[in-house]
This record gives sequence, C-alpha cells and structure tokens, in this order.
Amino acid sequence: MLWTEIKNQYLMYRCYRRRLVRLPYPPLSVWIEPTNICNLRCIMCSRSFPPQREEGFMDDGLFRTIIDRFGGAVPEISLHFAGEPMMHPRLDELIAAAAQNGIRVVIHTNATLLSEELSRRIITAGIHTLVISFDALTPSQYESMRIGASYEKTLRNIRTFLEVKKSSSRKNLFGKSRPFTTI
Repeated sequence: MLWTEIKNQYLMYRCYRRRLVRLPYPPLSVWIEPTNICNLRCIMCSRSFPPQREEGFMDDGLFRTIIDRFGGAVPEISLHFAGEPMMHPRLDELIAAAAQNGIRVVIHTNATLLSEELSRRIITAGIHTLVISFDALTPSQYESMRIGASYEKTLRNIRTFLEVKKSSSRKNLFGKSRPFTTI
C-alpha cells in the first residue's frame, strides 16, 4: 500500500471515530460513469426498470478535466456505474489518461463484449483491476438473469482475456506490491 493511502485510511478512521462531517483528506476512490448504455437487461439491475435517463457517453474533455484535477490526490477511480464500460468506444484512452496520472483504474464488466482486441487494448492502456460479473453456475441460470447474454460466449471472453493478460508484456504501473488483478 502506498504511504499516502495508509495515511488517508488512518485519517478516515480517526474522522469516523470523531464523527467529523468535513474531512481533511481527499477521496480514497472516485467513481466515474463513462457510459450509461448497457447491452444487457439484467433482472437485478435498476436499468431494467423505468424511468431511464438519456443514454450516452462521457465527453473525453470532461473526463480528462476530472482526471487532471484528481491526479496525485486520488489513488483509484472506478470506471463504471449503471452502464457497461466496455461499450465506450474510447475506453482504452480513458484508462490510459488515468494511468498516466498515477491513478489505478478499476472496471466492473459483464464481459459480454470483452473481445481479444479489447482485452489487449485495455491491458496495454494500464487497467489495474477488472471485476467480472459472471454469477451463475449453469447456462440457463446465467441467461435467465442476464437477459441478452450467452453463457458460453461470455465464458470464452473471460478465458480469452486471461490468456491475453498472461501473455502481456506490460509492466505493472504500480510496482510488484500492486499487481494487476482480476476478480
């Protein structure tokens, strides 16, 4: 763990114990939604129920402004919320912008769009952690929960990603104590 993070976690604990409302440290993590578009209609997702917001992609300029402001102050960003981040056409560029500012990038995905090419692009860009939502044991369970997904295709995508990751020559941006992780 980086010294700044240890200090911030200690401060966070102290502030919590003192019931402070105004905190003397920057956020430990920031969540940014690069897109609110999703290719699935999962039964557990709020996107499956009205009302819906207007769909779209975050403007690259806005993203870079946010990253520039947080660079050095926030150790981690999560690029996801209600949409599927893999749908953003320049996701690798967003990851690279954050990684170049020393910010770890975490993405949650349904992995249905995680092709070999996209896997290479996001790994090369500097993604730190990829969390894959693959939450059923059988194809029928999976496909009844994740409407529009194929169990076999998604499983293939996950295996392909792991093969690409394993064969990647990318050096870890955050040293040996901060390995690239897949959850």
